[in-house]
Amino acid sequence: MALLKMWSIPPLAALLLLSIVPTGSKVVDSMSECAEFLLNETPPNVPGILDGGNILDQNRYKPICQTFHGIKRFVTLYDTKNKIPVFSASKYIGTNSTGRRRRPFGK
Repeated sequence: MALLKMWSIPPLAALLLLSIVPTGSKVVDSMSECAEFLLNETPPNVPGILDGGNILDQNRYKPICQTFHGIKRFVTLYDTKNKIPVFSASKYIGTNSTGRRRRPFGK
């Protein structure tokens, strides 16, 4: 019995620590609300799902803007039927060996 109690404490501690990380997500109406993460601010064409930036089945596919410390970090198009992401996009900003940020990727 004591062994069972000992093993239940670490998962609880991990859960508590994860619950205080300032992350968030918000289902938005269109991909354009998080377009800054897409190449040339244009959503890709995904046959049968996304065409010309328009979600073909608004009930099944949901765009989600995800944040960390209140700053938008990436966008995900989520399939609510299969419960999987169709794709996620983020802006890559590399760093050099000194830890200083370089220019955004592609510029």
